[in-house]
Amino acid sequence: MGAKQTKPLYRILFVEDAANEAELFRSKLEKSSLRVEIDWYETAELALESVDKGPEQYDIVICDYLLPGMTGLEMFKKIRTKCLIPFVIQTGAGIESIAIKALKAGVDDYLIKDANFGYLDMVPAIIPQVINNFNAKLEHARFEKELFASEQRFKAIVNTASDAMVSVDSDEKIVMWNQAAVDIFGYSVKEAIGKKISLIVKEQFYLKGADKIKSKSKKGDTKNQRKVVLVDGWTNTKKKIPLELSWANWSTAEGTFITAII
Repeated sequence: MGAKQTKPLYRILFVEDAANEAELFRSKLEKSSLRVEIDWYETAELALESVDKGPEQYDIVICDYLLPGMTGLEMFKKIRTKCLIPFVIQTGAGIESIAIKALKAGVDDYLIKDANFGYLDMVPAIIPQVINNFNAKLEHARFEKELFASEQRFKAIVNTASDAMVSVDSDEKIVMWNQAAVDIFGYSVKEAIGKKISLIVKEQFYLKGADKIKSKSKKGDTKNQRKVVLVDGWTNTKKKIPLELSWANWSTAEGTFITAII
């Protein structure tokens, strides 16, 4: 038999000024299927002091809105300037507008209290859900940041290359045009993007080579195919110039593209 898997431990910072509600909260979670460690504080100020000692000690903050001295929303804003921790705010019935305001401010979720404390039944399900959603957002943000950095590096390489680099989509429209292409053909990026490749190379080029690539791509053969051809090119002054093109196709979810290095 395989080793028994240990359930994840959820370390909770709970902020609530009513001692009886804090005890009910603790009891509900300890009787649930979750493994939890709960640090309870009656005021936002004391809770913030604990966060300052080490925010990594908590997986989630659950905080009442109405607290002495500082509201739960004010506490959230202070925490968010220090670190990133999933944050759930509790509000009383009849003031749901506070929950909406909190969500707009960036709070991850909310709980609406009721007189019979039935809302506590939702807490064991909300905790892992909020943490998982929060971590997914962080991962997405990290991916977007890395993707942006990668795109910036690629643009820098393309625009500093001594060779012209031109990409076209399956409709033969130009989608990439670097500075070397501007220098060789005389068309600015704005003038070239969206135009047919026949702007600089006549249609015969596609009939002889690129159409074959598009045909193979449609049949499912999406491996990069490279070829070097000699063709005549045309500048913005209608001057004919000899070109040596090395080109290859590539595919993304947006379609098949061809990039030529001139």
